[in-house]
Amino acid sequence: MFRAFWRVIDALRARAYRRRLTPAHALGRIAEDIACRYLEARGYVIIDRNWFDRKHLSEIDIVARHQGRLVFVEVKARTSDELAAPEQALHGVKRAALLRGIQAYAWKLNAAPEQLRFDVVTVVMSNPPRISLHADEPLRAAQPRRRSYIL
Repeated sequence: MFRAFWRVIDALRARAYRRRLTPAHALGRIAEDIACRYLEARGYVIIDRNWFDRKHLSEIDIVARHQGRLVFVEVKARTSDELAAPEQALHGVKRAALLRGIQAYAWKLNAAPEQLRFDVVTVVMSNPPRISLHADEPLRAAQPRRRSYIL
C-alpha cells in the first residue's frame, strides 16, 4: 500500500517539476526524492535539503543525522550507466565546492570534524531505479596538475 502511495506522490512531483524545470533538473529532483526515502529507510534523519551557501557558492543536496554523526549527502543520477557511472561525476572541482559548503554548514552548527561524514548516493533511473550508497567517502579536492614545460 505504501509503495502505491509513494508512486502516486512521485508521479505528481515529476509532473510538477517538468513544468518548471529543465529535464536535467527534474531528473535531479526526482533522484533526490528517491534518495531521501532510501536514506530514511536506513535510519537517516533528514535535516535539510538543497542547502545553498551564497558566500561560498556551494550546494549540499541532503544534510542528515545518522548514528550520532552529521552526514552530508551528494546525490548523483543518470538515466543509464552505459557511458559512465554516476559517481564519476564527482570530480575535483565539485569536491572542492562541496568541501567549502560542508565547512560553512559545520561552522554554522559549531560541529567538530569527527562528527562529520560525507556519503554519495547514486541513482540510475532504470525500471526499477538502481540505488547505491557509498558511505564515508573521502572528501578532498584533487590536486591540480602542474604543467611541465620543456624549454
